[in-house]
Amino acid sequence: MINMKKLALLLFLLLCLFVFIQCKKECQSKKVGDIRFTQTDLSIVPFNGNENIVFIDSISDSISYKGTIRKSDYNFYKIYENHVESEEDCPGDWYNIENNYTRFAGEINDFDMWFDLNIGGDAFFGSIKKFIFVRVHFIKDYQEWYFGCRYAFDDLKLYDLSPTDNILLTYNDSLNIGPEKFYNVYTFNQIDKPSSKENLQFVYYTVSEGVIGFKTDSGHLWYLIQ
Repeated sequence: MINMKKLALLLFLLLCLFVFIQCKKECQSKKVGDIRFTQTDLSIVPFNGNENIVFIDSISDSISYKGTIRKSDYNFYKIYENHVESEEDCPGDWYNIENNYTRFAGEINDFDMWFDLNIGGDAFFGSIKKFIFVRVHFIKDYQEWYFGCRYAFDDLKLYDLSPTDNILLTYNDSLNIGPEKFYNVYTFNQIDKPSSKENLQFVYYTVSEGVIGFKTDSGHLWYLIQ
């Protein structure tokens, strides 16, 4: 009787092992493609990463940024069929997703400007969305200033992430920023009330020239030297 019980237990364990192996065999996750930006998409950020950008204010103080890199990474991020890599034991097939990032450094390490392009949505259902993250950061007169927000874009046009976010404040065919006149200008508004971390209230942006100016919550304006 004892031997029969041991045999039954052994057969049960073998059956469980067989089912486990079969399940593992059925989960054959594989890459099904790459989702990349078009050249038109990439033009939403009009830099190659080598430029020197200078902003001045009304009393001719200046802030300088020097391009350090523009690069695409195809293996940094994946979209899985089951949405997350850790879901169950089989996340399913995946797409490699391109991320494109452009970095500028300032006169000291605490100055920087970023333009990050990324892709979201569900590639398996054809619902791809494209986003741009814009960051402007600098330290001046012992005070730190920062702006960072994300926007949707398509066909070289920028949009709020949703109608209720009210991040992208206005669009103007032309706008004077300081003494300079710029065309097709987006005005980005810091969505939250200015604080010690998010106190750069407005950033002005064009698809042809990038960031063309920014204004603090107290009204101090910096504008691009063309």
